[in-house]
Amino acid sequence: MSGVSSLDVFTLDSSATSGSNGLATYKLVGDNIDKNIKPSARDMRSDHQTQSLHYFHAYGVRDRIDLSQFEDSPSLPSLKEINIHEIWPSTLDTTCIRSNFCVLIARILKKIYALLQAVWQGSSEKNPT
Repeated sequence: MSGVSSLDVFTLDSSATSGSNGLATYKLVGDNIDKNIKPSARDMRSDHQTQSLHYFHAYGVRDRIDLSQFEDSPSLPSLKEINIHEIWPSTLDTTCIRSNFCVLIARILKKIYALLQAVWQGSSEKNPT
């Protein structure tokens, strides 16, 4: 394939089809970045003004999940029909969450303590009391 870069060539996996015609479908994902660069007040000249930079990045992602069985606009229940006790964490859930947080906080403090201990040892060697 002369004249075609490797970025232009892609293969369709027949096991990952999600379109109605049996071909894989893709989503185009994009994001833009806008940046204004102002020169310092001392360097402001008629030929050196604020620069406005605009960039756009886009890429295609192959759909790997078949969503054909789901409806396009699901109906949501009204707020009056929702029982808060079904979605609010129970006492057991809260206890488990607190226990997990205790473990995570202990791990973080252990790392911070090791870092602070190294800093304190280094500072005590420089400034003996």
